Amino acid sequence: GQATDIFGIGFSATDTVGHRYGPDSQEILDQLLRLDQILDQLFQYIDRNIGLANTLVVATADHGATPLVEALNAKGVTARRGTRAEVDSALRQALAKKYPGVDGLVADLTISGEFRLYLDEDVIRQNKLISSDVEETAAKAMKSTGLFEVAYTRSDLLGQKPSNDPYIQWFRNSFFAPRSPNVMLMPKRNVSFTITGTAHGTAYDYDRHVPIIFMGRGIKPGSYASECGPEDIAPTLAKILGFDHPKEFDSRLLLEMLN
Repeated sequence: GQATDIFGIGFSATDTVGHRYGPDSQEILDQLLRLDQILDQLFQYIDRNIGLANTLVVATADHGATPLVEALNAKGVTARRGTRAEVDSALRQALAKKYPGVDGLVADLTISGEFRLYLDEDVIRQNKLISSDVEETAAKAMKSTGLFEVAYTRSDLLGQKPSNDPYIQWFRNSFFAPRSPNVMLMPKRNVSFTITGTAHGTAYDYDRHVPIIFMGRGIKPGSYASECGPEDIAPTLAKILGFDHPKEFDSRLLLEMLN
């Protein structure tokens, strides 16, 4: 039809302020108060023109954030800032020692927001090296800095053997062999690689835990302790709106909150 059925808004200022000042700052408190005022205006407009009784509102976030290192230190919590230079130095020294005379093995090293290493496969082939050996050397070198909790090679992520590692399955879920890095890393808890402010990109609770709020017709008011995630929003919306939806392995219907 001619009318809008689903309308999405991203309030990006919260992300910007959070990155710059951290989740415990006065600045993020100020931003959330201002966001509350904006939402009030939005809901009043909807109520006047459509009716909140005829509207379903869903709010969530795409990630959390590492607490500010300095804020954690002030509370007596161990936290530190790492640098790309530390990681790059350890990596290149280890590769130079293991493969003397071979230059250009590192194609791209990203250490902020995402933590990954791409090797130059052409250089590996030209020098008749074994990719898995180079990956293992690189992973051990970067982990030796003491800045990383895990460093997974492609062999680690392509393997299916059971592991008591609490993180590896999440990394396997996001690994796609044709495009994914040779080594994927995760910093130790409360280690940040930004010069100031903070970032995200780990599997720790402070990065993964986000709010999920449903408000409107067909929703039972309350707080629900059952595990859920943003991936559950789309199928639940489809259920509420009466659409057919394919069953997926990584999501579920949030039936406990539906009337």
